[in-house]
Amino acid sequence: MKRVLVFLFVFAALLSAWADEPFRNHRYAAFRALTVRPDNIVMMGNSITNMHEWWEALGDHRILNRGVSGAVSDEMVANLDPILAGHPAQVYIMIGTNDIGYGKTREHIAENLQTILTRFQKESPQTRVHVQSILPSGNGQRGGKIAGTNELLKTVCRKAGVPYIDLYGLLGDGEGHMKAGWSFDDLHPKAAGYAAWCNTLLPYLDAGSADKHFCQYPLQLPDVHEGRGDSFGARLGTLSQLPLAADDIVFLGDEMIHSGEWHELLGTSRAKNRGTGWGYPGCDMTWLEKEIPHFLHGNPASVCPQTIVLYAGAQEAESGVEAQDFEARYRQLLTLVHAQAPQARVLLLSVLRNADPQKDQRFTQAYNKILKNIARKDRQATFIDAYTPLCAPEMMEGNYVVAQGYLKLAELVSAQAGL
Repeated sequence: MKRVLVFLFVFAALLSAWADEPFRNHRYAAFRALTVRPDNIVMMGNSITNMHEWWEALGDHRILNRGVSGAVSDEMVANLDPILAGHPAQVYIMIGTNDIGYGKTREHIAENLQTILTRFQKESPQTRVHVQSILPSGNGQRGGKIAGTNELLKTVCRKAGVPYIDLYGLLGDGEGHMKAGWSFDDLHPKAAGYAAWCNTLLPYLDAGSADKHFCQYPLQLPDVHEGRGDSFGARLGTLSQLPLAADDIVFLGDEMIHSGEWHELLGTSRAKNRGTGWGYPGCDMTWLEKEIPHFLHGNPASVCPQTIVLYAGAQEAESGVEAQDFEARYRQLLTLVHAQAPQARVLLLSVLRNADPQKDQRFTQAYNKILKNIARKDRQATFIDAYTPLCAPEMMEGNYVVAQGYLKLAELVSAQAGL
C-alpha cells in the first residue's frame, strides 16, 4: 500500500510539472528580453520568488526578479548563463522546493546548488552570492523533507564560504508549517511573511554598500484577500500594501501582465506590476474588479497614478464568453477604473491572439473591435493594438508571450505613456 501511495504522489507531481512546463518555458524565454548588469541584485527561485515585487518592497529598482513558478533546480542550472553574463552585484538563491515536491533527493538539490555556486565563483567572482533556505511547508510530502534538505544546503554554503539565510526558522512555526496566518496554502507567504523576509534581507543587501534599503511595507498589514485562499489572494494582499505615486504607470491584468518585468522593459521605476496569475490565462475580469480598489488605495500613502495599463479578456476568450457579455463586463470594469483613479489616463491593451484559431476569430478578434470602439468614445482611454504586431511568429509561443513579444509590448506602451 505504501508503494502505491508513493507511486501516486510521484505520478501526480510529474503531471503537475508537465502541466506547468509551458509557463516555465515562457517565463525563461521572456528573460531573454532583459539584461542583467553589474549593479543589479538578482532574486532567483520558484513561485515564492516569482509572485513578489521585490524591487518595490525593498525600494530599489536595481533588484531583478528571476523567479519562475514551478522551477526545479535542474532548470535553474540550465538557465544560469544570462545571469552570470551580467556579473550582478548580488544574487539571492532559493532552490529545492519543487524538487522535493517532484520526488528529487536532497543530494540532487545540493549538487545543483554546488554547481551554481561554483559557476558564480569562477565566472562572476565579484558577485556576492547568498543562499536562502527552503521555506517551511506542510504541503503534500514536502514538510518532512525540507528541514533535512536545508541542513545539507547549509553545509554546501559553509564549504563554499557563501552566506546561508535561514528563512525556515523565520517563517516557520517550529513544526514544519508556515506561521499561523502567514500563508493560505502553507507554501506561498502572505504580506506578513514577505515583510518579515524583506526585513531579514536588509543587512545582507546593505553589507559593503553605501546604499541603504528599507522595507516598504507599512507596520500594520491588513489581511486582504477578497475570499480567495490561494496564491491570487496572497498576491492581492501583498501588492495592495505597496504604495503608488502620482507619476506611476500601473499595469493591471492577468498572467501576461504578471510575467512582464515592466520596470525593466520600460526602463523606469514608475512602472508597477499588478498582474495576477501564472499559467495561461490567469485571472478573469471578475477578479480584476475585486483587486483594483485594493491595488490603487490599499496603502494609505498611495495616490492616484498618472497612467493605468489595462489588459483583460484572455480568460473570457478561453472560456468562450460571448462578445455582448464581454462588452458589458469590460465597460463595468473600465467604469470602476475611472471611479478609483479619476485623473488617470487608461491604456486599453488589445486582447492577444488565442492559439486556437476558432476561439481567436470568434472571441478575441470580436473583443478587440469592442475595445477599439469603447476607447474611441472615452476621452480618458486609448486603445493599443498589440494583437496585430504580436501575431508575428517570433512574438508568442502558443498562448504565451516570449522575449520579442514583451519588447514589442513595452515599445507600444512607452510610446503612449510618453516615455
